Amino acid sequence: EGAKVNEIREWHALPSNTSAMVGFLPGLVLLKENGCNLSKGNSNSHTPVHHAAQKGHLAVLVFLHAAGCPLDCVDDKGKGVTHYAAHGGCQSTINNLHSFGIPLDTQDLTGESPYSIAQSEGHTQCAELIRRLADQQVLAHAILQEITRDIEANDFASANKHFRSDAGKEACSKMKSAFAPV
Repeated sequence: EGAKVNEIREWHALPSNTSAMVGFLPGLVLLKENGCNLSKGNSNSHTPVHHAAQKGHLAVLVFLHAAGCPLDCVDDKGKGVTHYAAHGGCQSTINNLHSFGIPLDTQDLTGESPYSIAQSEGHTQCAELIRRLADQQVLAHAILQEITRDIEANDFASANKHFRSDAGKEACSKMKSAFAPV
C-alpha cells in the first residue's frame, strides 16, 4: 500500500533506499507501482539516488532518473550524488552523472568535494577522472558564456567561431546531453 511503502523503518531506512542500495531494480519497480515516492529521503535526507550512486548501480540510477527522481539532490550534509559516487569509487557512475550534466566540483557543507572524497578513500583513478571531467565542465561553461556574450553583442561571427571550435562543440554536446530525455 502507498502509505506503507513510504514509511521510514526502525533503522531509518525506506524500502526504496534499501532496494537501491543493493541494486534490486525489480523491488523499486514494484514500490513505484504501489505508490512509493522514490524521491523521498530518509531521516538524513539520503535518497535512493544517493545509495544507487554510491554502490554503482547504474541501471537503478537510470530507472530512478526516468521515474522522475532528481540527480541533483543533496542530503542533510550538503552531499550530492557525485559525492556518494566518489565515496564508492564508482567511475562509471561519475561518467554517467557527467553526461547528464551534473556538476562534479560541488562542495558539501564542510567544503568537501567529490574529488577530495575520492582521494581520501584511496580511489585515485576515480579522483583523476573527476578532476578531468570537472575541468571539461568548467571549460564548456566558459565557452558557452563566451558564445552568449557574443550573441548579446550581436557579434555573430565571433559566436560562430566559438561555436565551431573543438571546445565549443564539446560544450554544446554536454548541453545537449544534459537536456536529452531519458
